[in-house]
Order: sequence, then structure tokens, then C-alpha cells
Amino acid sequence: MEPSAKPQIDFNRPITRPILLLLLRSGFKWKEYRFVRQAAITWLASFPGDLMVGFYLAQVMVQESRVDQALSVLEGLVDRDPEFYAVQEVLSSQKAFGAEKILLAKASLAALGGAVSDETALPEWSRLTRQARSLFQHKEVAEAEKLLHQALSLNPASPLPAILHLQITSAGNDVLAIQNLANLYHTRWPNCLQFSLYLADARLRLGDEAGSVALLHQCVAFDAAAQVAFRIWGGENPYKPLWPEKMESFLNQAVPATVAREMGWNQLPEGEIQDYPESGANGRSSAAPDAAEPGTPEIVQAATSEEKAFDPAAIAAAIFPPETLRAIQDEFERIARRLHQPDVARSDGRFPIYVILSTRTGLEKQYGPQTAGCIDEEMQKLAEVIRRRPNWGAAVFYPDDPACMASFGVKPASANDPWKLKLALADLDTALAKKGEMIGALLIVGGPSIVPFHHLPNPTDDSDADVPSDNPYGTIDENYFITEWLVGRLPGDNGEDAGLILGSLRKMIAYHTKHTRPVPWWRRNQFLRHSVKIARRILAGSKAIQKGRPSFGYTASVWKQASQVVFKPIGDTQAMLVCPPSRTGRVLEYGLLPAQLTYFNLHGLVDAPEWYGQKDTSDPQDGPDYPIALTPADLDAFKQAPRLVFTEACYGANIIGKTEDQSLALKFLASGTLAVIGSTCISYGSVTAPLIAADFLGSVFWKQLRSGQTIGEALQQAKITLVQEMNQRQGYLDGEDQKTLIAFVLYGDPLMTLDEVAAKQKTVLRLKGHPQVKTVSDVKDDSRKAEEISPEVVAQVKRIVNQYLPGLQDAEVHYSFTDQDGPQRVEAKNQNAFHTRTLVTMSKEIRTARHVHKQFARMTLDRSGQIVKLSLSR
Repeated sequence: MEPSAKPQIDFNRPITRPILLLLLRSGFKWKEYRFVRQAAITWLASFPGDLMVGFYLAQVMVQESRVDQALSVLEGLVDRDPEFYAVQEVLSSQKAFGAEKILLAKASLAALGGAVSDETALPEWSRLTRQARSLFQHKEVAEAEKLLHQALSLNPASPLPAILHLQITSAGNDVLAIQNLANLYHTRWPNCLQFSLYLADARLRLGDEAGSVALLHQCVAFDAAAQVAFRIWGGENPYKPLWPEKMESFLNQAVPATVAREMGWNQLPEGEIQDYPESGANGRSSAAPDAAEPGTPEIVQAATSEEKAFDPAAIAAAIFPPETLRAIQDEFERIARRLHQPDVARSDGRFPIYVILSTRTGLEKQYGPQTAGCIDEEMQKLAEVIRRRPNWGAAVFYPDDPACMASFGVKPASANDPWKLKLALADLDTALAKKGEMIGALLIVGGPSIVPFHHLPNPTDDSDADVPSDNPYGTIDENYFITEWLVGRLPGDNGEDAGLILGSLRKMIAYHTKHTRPVPWWRRNQFLRHSVKIARRILAGSKAIQKGRPSFGYTASVWKQASQVVFKPIGDTQAMLVCPPSRTGRVLEYGLLPAQLTYFNLHGLVDAPEWYGQKDTSDPQDGPDYPIALTPADLDAFKQAPRLVFTEACYGANIIGKTEDQSLALKFLASGTLAVIGSTCISYGSVTAPLIAADFLGSVFWKQLRSGQTIGEALQQAKITLVQEMNQRQGYLDGEDQKTLIAFVLYGDPLMTLDEVAAKQKTVLRLKGHPQVKTVSDVKDDSRKAEEISPEVVAQVKRIVNQYLPGLQDAEVHYSFTDQDGPQRVEAKNQNAFHTRTLVTMSKEIRTARHVHKQFARMTLDRSGQIVKLSLSR
């Protein structure tokens, strides 16, 4: 052994990190575990964020059979640096750590390019990530990104696919895309140093110096040797001055003879210590943090007693994140668990973009070039204010504008072809994916003359020729029953005045501007927030009615029982107005309006602006069977518009060819209502429990909204729940179920919530896939009437329906069937679904002085002729 090849040590002087690492390696080799443990703990007392020294400490714990303590330290290390290969190797090789943790470690090793045994048992994301890494190394970036998107869509437990995604994006030097991706991944994995460093770098390059410095200081504190920073930037680390040039500390303990002998210290003359180049993970150079950095956790103070010095909890705390970051992760996991349902997946890992869509051709044709320019200015302002919201980007999208489409790298589409507009959105989502982004929500600006509805096939046997719907604009594929992203529309009326659209855009800008401001401290505390509400209510006294009640419900008398169940999540069911006896012109007299949340379960007509009640057949009072319950003129008397309207009325959201005075939906929006949800055509509901169709949708919607979800998310989740419930009850979705899913649309902002605090907490989902929608056809087949339906059953059907729709003795009756062996066979777990299903549809036109009311009753019978479902048109 050459004397000049080894450094000497002077215990009266501190030792440097390279010397310490040599000591630890030698001590581990000679099984001097007590020395390695004491030396590591002493060093970590000064530099608690030294990942490599923490790794040596964990290895010693493994050798000393301190399995739980070793696992805590190792998981803390890989939480900070998922690419720490040596840690993943140890985690994958210790059977005592448990099969689940071993499998994750093996998957991580494979994703990093390592060889593992039994690769067939590894999760798919691991294989895809390894292939993507190899492709990226060979400069095949597009193919690598394609595989990564597949890996991310599997919602892997490891951040390794996301780290590689960020590395690839960083190579393109698109700073905004890097920031968006890093911010998204940092939110999910706040302890991962790779995301923190990329995000800090992007923030600084975009001018956010304060945000960048705060993150960099955390990185210095928790990666004392710049292990991860060097892996990202190598020797060109632009932030290297933040780490001190040399890390050194006193050893304060004797070196075992075996270690000293290997180090050659018993052969060396006294003299200056020769320092090796400092090395971190994988032999790369590293530096150290300022030990006095604020917020740096202390692992343990040097102690004379070994037991006092050894504190596994403190060691784990030094490697784990501070409580503030841990709280963020806990909150993310809590929300994710709450939203988890069998057919719902979490976001696919890309940064969500709020897309504001319109057509230049449509705007200019209806309003003229100058007004179209004004609308564009407000759309751009809205996009800008949404970009200031946490975790959201925004873009204005004109599919028919070649210049706009070229900026996204997408081909232009025809302005009046809804299917081509849908395909343009799919192309946009693909283009966004290349930058780590995705469509998270869609706002359509303009009525159907500007952005046309999709006219979908009518799944029910009623008078609607088709179903106008916005659902296909929310999907990539042809499964339009459930949207993948949130969809809302800001419609205008059929005239040349753009006041309705401009007013709606400005209200949205004001709303989102308010929600980009910091929430007052007292509003973040639930108890204080509740107390302030009570105090305000007491102080307001009788003025509370003038400022707006929390909720208001209005129902036709005939289905009052079902309406009360729907209304229960938001108000007192006994306070609902019932028509009759209530009717138009007298609504304000009851003192129940204005209100924040309003629910209407009334009749609507395709050619009339009014909504109607319906008398219960048991009501002995004189009066019309269908009294007018609400008109557009009634809204003029409202001192304050409702914040949100949910209506079950047939054609409640019908705006095709309508002006404000011809559509209550448009009138509500013009009066200041922020959102209206309703059906574009005939809708169906129940008379009593159990709720079905529109009633079921409304009940779940109110519950989801009150839980803090956005309006768009609450509607989306309500439709998903409807699918799940009907699959469970029936084994399929029949015509009124299908029609409810596609006919109910949202006019307004899909990101609006009831409470700004809730808006800060909730996470909008982007569905990875659609729930399974098992459907049956309702095509009528009158040729089988005599064969399948007995006169007694027909008489029973008419007798039951006549309780709710009088005068149906001479109604038109149609039949449809689903047989076990027929072409409409339903594949479902519910074996009853395989029995012959008979659907009886009864329809009748009831003429009044001004209009014709078309009423439909749908009754499902089982094989024995028993009624299993009854729905009535609204």
C-alpha cells in the first residue's frame, strides 16, 4: 500500500465528506456496524439531508435486524430521490419488507433500466417506462412520449414515469410546459426533489424569484450533497453556489483498527489531510447545504451515550419532509380516496387546461366583426385570469381559425359541423399531451348557431326527432354517455345583441378573479366560517330574505313526493312550493325568493317559454290541470337572481332559435344566474321513490355540489352514479336513462363552486376511461302486442298510469321487447335482465287554450307482467 495514496486523519480537525464516505465503506466492509452507525449519526447531526450517508445508516440497520427502522429510512430516501438506484436495490432484496414494497422496488429498478428476476410479474407501467427511457436515450422522443403517456394513464404508484416525462419535456426547453408539468407532479409528490428542482428552475426563468428561492432552499436542506441536482444538471448546476463548497464535521469517536489499517493511517506520517474529490451517488461530485439554513430539521445532537445518539424516529424525520409538505400529501391522498369509485379513475397525470371554445365564423355571422372582437377580448381576459388559479392553464380555441389552429399544430375544422369540431378537440388534446398538458375543462362560448349541438339519436319512443347534446364535445371517442372532461356552455340568444354572452363572460372573469385572491384566514377555518355565517344571519334579521335564501324548490303537485326527496340535500322539503295551488305571478308573495340554489320540477313545452305545474288527480279543487307556474316575466321581479338553477322540465334547456323572452334558461342567465342545468328535450322522472332518470340525477347532483365539488364535476359524477345505480338495479340502461345522460347540459362555468374555500380544496378529475354503459334499444315492435301482452295487463297499465296522467283510456300505446336470446340481449350480472322485458309507452296530446301538452308514460314489465319501473315525462 503506497503511503501517498491514502489520506491521514487528525481527530483535532473536522473530516471532509469524501473521507467520511471512505470510512463508512471500509467500516461496512469489515462489519464494524457500530462504528458505521455512530459515524453516520454524528455526521447527520450536522447534515441531516445527506442522502448517501442516510443510505449507509439504513444498511447498518438492516444488518442489525432493525427492519422497521431501516424501512422507514429507506422509504424516506426513495421518497426524496426515486432514482436512488442503490436504495431501490436494498428495498427489493429484503423479504422482511413485505411483498408489496418489494414488488414496487423491483418495478422501479426495471423502470430505471436495471435487470430484475421474473419481469413478467412487474406492473405494466414499469415496462413502458423502461422502454420509453431507452427510446429517449436513442433520441426517439415522440415514441418515448407515447409510451410514457400510456404508463402515466395507469396511475402508477411511483413517480419515475413522471420524472422521465419531465426530463423529456425539459430537453425541449419549453419553460412554460416545464413549469406546468413540474407543478402538477410536485402537487402529487411534494417530497420528490426532481420535481422541486425543475419547478424552482422554471419559476426563476419565468420571473418568480421568491417562489424559486423558497423551493431551492428546501432542496438544499434535504439534499445536502446535491445528489439529485447533479444528476439533473451535472457540473453545470446553475445553483451550485447555494451549496457550500466543502462539507466537514468532527468525527468524535475512535476508528476501529480494521478500518484504520485499510485506510493506511498506521503507515502514514503526520501531515495535512489530502482531500479526495467529493463524490455523491454514482460517483458524481456533490456539495453541501448551509447547516444553519432555516427549516433544516435536526436529526439528533451528538451524544456521549450510544443509546441517546441513536434515535430512529429523529433520523426518519430528517429524511422525511417537513410537516407542511406532509400535510399537502395527506390532503391529496384523502381527496383521492374519497373520490375513488370502481368506474372512475384519477387524472391521467397531465396538467389540466381550461379550453374556451368558439368559432370565429359563427361569432362574426351573428354579431358582426366588431362585436366578435369584443367577445374575443373577454375570452382572452377569462383565459388569463384562470391561468392565475392554482394548477390550471387556459387557452382560447377557434377550430375554424387557421392561425389559431396553427399555433396548436392542429388542422382547422368546419365551423358548422359538430363532429369535425369534436375531432378538432381530440386533436388539440393530442397536441397538448406533447407538452404534458390535457383538456381539463371545456367552456363553449355561443349558442347553437355559433357552436352547434350534436343531434344524437333519440333512445326513447317519444316525439323528439333527436337529442341536442354537448356530451360528444367532452369525449375523445364515440362513447358520449359520460364526458371525460367537464363541459359547460355560455349561450347567447337568437338575436344580434351579444349582451348575454358578454355579460356572462364578465361575470365569470369577476368570479375567477375573486378566487385567485388569498382566502382570508378565518374562512379557512370551518368553525370560524360557520360562526361568522351565524353572526351575519343574526345581524341581518329580516333582511336575510332580501339578500337571498339558501335554497328554493318548486314542483308540480302530481310528483311532489319525488321532488321532496330530490330537494332534501339543499333545503326544507316542507317549504317547497307546489303548483297548484301556487302559480305564476304569486311566486314572490311566499317570501321564498330570491334564493341561491333553485330547483324546479315542472312541465315544459317545446314551443312555450313557460313552465307548468300539474294537478294531482286526488285534488278536488277546481282549476286547470296544467296551471302556469313560472314565466320569463316573473324573473323581472326578482331583486336578485339565483346563483344556480337545476330544472327537470321538458325542454328546460331548449335554446335553439330562442330569445331571452322565449326561454326561461336564457332569461335566468340574463338576470344574473351563473349556471343553469336542464334538458334540451323531453325528460323523465319518477312519481315516488325509488328515484329514476332526472330525479335521481338531481338528487345526486345536489349532494355532490354540497360536498364541495365544482358544478361541472358534480354533474359529471351524478351521471356516473346514475350509470352505476341502473346497472346494479336493472343490469342495463334503458331509454330514459340514456336520454337523461345526454340531454342534460350545463349552461355556465363548469369550475364554479358554492364556496371559495371548497374551490381551493377540490380536485377536478379527467377520466381515464368511461364507465361501462350497458344499453338496450326501445325500438317499438307492435307486431308482438297480441302475442305478448294480455288484455288484463294492458288494462292494469292504463289504470295505474291514469292516476298520474288522466284521460289515457284512449292513449296511443307502443311496445318494445328485450329477450334473453334476442338481438338486444343484455349482458349483466343481474340475471333478471335476461328475462323477457316489455316496455309499454303510452302517449297522449292534451290541448289547452294556448298549447298542446304531449305527455308520455313509460312502464317496464317483467316476464310475469309485474310493473318494475314507471317514468313520466316532465
